[in-house]
Amino acid sequence: MVWTTQAGGPFCFVTAIVTQPKMADEKSTLNADDSSALKQVNRSGYPFQLKVEYDIRSSEKNHHWSVASREHPWTSHEGKSGFIDLVLKHNEYSTFRLVIECKRVKADDARQLRWLFLVENGKSDFMERASSFEAESDISAKVWDVVRVTPASLESEFCVLQGDEPRRSLLEAIAKELLEATEGLAQEEIAVAQSVQESHPSL
Repeated sequence: MVWTTQAGGPFCFVTAIVTQPKMADEKSTLNADDSSALKQVNRSGYPFQLKVEYDIRSSEKNHHWSVASREHPWTSHEGKSGFIDLVLKHNEYSTFRLVIECKRVKADDARQLRWLFLVENGKSDFMERASSFEAESDISAKVWDVVRVTPASLESEFCVLQGDEPRRSLLEAIAKELLEATEGLAQEEIAVAQSVQESHPSL
């Protein structure tokens, strides 16, 4: 995901969904109340989100992304609103931002969910590309484009998740809200950039 506070520069927004490998361990030494509280916390998904944030911070020198914001509020031009789990900024390319949504792998009824991403046989190479939302603050131009992003990742057009209805994929619903969040964040950053430019015309 990318933005800028300089006139004429592009705002580019890349989104990602991160899934959880397993829940936090429950210690056998916990009493009944502690165990119940831990289960409640695990159901929220926040431990996984905090672990993702910790891993990003601790490996920053390898990928050059740092955490710009967590639980970032957004509002779309249609009036929809929500919170972005994590917003990252690139340390070398100051206009780049990455929007991350963290998802746990257990359903509310304790079923173990499996995210199955289908990859065509023989096409399992890691890719360094992603869809990016770009916006020009000075002319209010917005467009989706393909950009190069590292680290590389496998690419899949299809995801199967246990419990999905045939005509309504959970991943599609998550992605739809994430894209709305991305455009809402872009709208916010354009307003900030224009305000800075008006306050400091020489920048």
